[in-house]
This record gives sequence, structure tokens and C-alpha cells, in this order.
Amino acid sequence: MVSLDPHHEGSYLEISYQLLPIWWGKGYATEVVKLIIHYALNELNLTKVVAETQSAIVGS
Repeated sequence: MVSLDPHHEGSYLEISYQLLPIWWGKGYATEVVKLIIHYALNELNLTKVVAETQSAIVGS
């Protein structure tokens, strides 16, 4: 699951994603996040995109 939704603290959009563990460590999240950032900045003409992660998730 990948989404670009309003961030809870303001007017910016936030990238979110969830992958099943069998897909972790294969570069899929990096690949899709790059595409979403490109889309947000170039197609939606946004000036900023927010992304957060849990500190326990070292890979993210």
C-alpha cells in the first residue's frame, strides 16, 4: 500500500507506505517513493512532501 495523503499537522502531503515482510529489503519502497516524490513535485507542483517513520524501523 502506498499513499499520498494530507499530513496530520498541516497543509502538506505525506507519503505513506506499507509492505508485507516478504517484500522488505528488496528496494521496492525506495523505488516507489522516488516515483511518488517526482509526481508530487512535478505533476502536482508541490513545494514540499512530508515523510515520517518509526525510529525502530532502521531500514526506513
